[in-house]
Order: sequence, then C-alpha cells, then structure tokens
Amino acid sequence: MAVADDLSFTKAAAKLHLAQPSLTRQIHNLEEEIGVRLLARSKSRVALTEEGRAFLVDARRILALATESILAVQRLSRGETGQLNIAYFVQFRLRTAPRNARAFRRAFPTLHSTSSTWLPRNSFAPSKRARLI
Repeated sequence: MAVADDLSFTKAAAKLHLAQPSLTRQIHNLEEEIGVRLLARSKSRVALTEEGRAFLVDARRILALATESILAVQRLSRGETGQLNIAYFVQFRLRTAPRNARAFRRAFPTLHSTSSTWLPRNSFAPSKRARLI
C-alpha cells in the first residue's frame, strides 16, 4: 500500500525502512503469486493498474477489518463487550434506572444491556430466560 500511496518505490521503501530492491522484489513476488500486474512501471513513473486499484481497495478493507478484529478481542479481554441483564425492583427502577442506564451506555458503548422489572413474587426464583446480576 505504501507504493500505491506514494507512487514511488524509493519513497515507499524509506517509509517502510526497507531497501528499495527488497520492496521491489516483494511487490514482484506478490504480482507473480496472484498472477496479476498491480503496478505499471516506467523509468520515471509508477502507476496503479486497474487491477492494482481494485486490489488496493480490498487490501485497505482487509486491514481495517483486521484492526477492528484486534480492537474487538481487546475489548472482550477487558470485559467491555457482551451482554449484561439487570433486573430492578419496581421502586428502584422508577427512581434510578434511567440515570444508571445512560451512565452505563456512556461507559460501555459496546456492551449490550437489558433491564427488566423484578417483581417481589419473583425475588427468590431464578430467571429461566436469562442470567441476572
């Protein structure tokens, strides 16, 4: 992608801290592996081919997905994703539930939460539908 961004092997190699011949070889190997020319080269110019432009779009999308995947598992590791089910007693729910729910969504935007009213007659019966905390 660095070559596509700069349209220069020299500038891209410097940005990647690689020797220019090494970068040239890597691009050549990639083109050989997929059987498509991605770059049109001349003595004074480098340009993306139509296939190179299409490949660049997909490569950016794949890298973005990989980055999102890393962030998602990091959030999971920190306990910031998943679902939290909360049951309130009727009196408590009316006074504090809305404020608590807003604060919870601000603090954990990727964690899904549900809330329900917990009636006194159910206070000692475990929920059959969901685990409640």
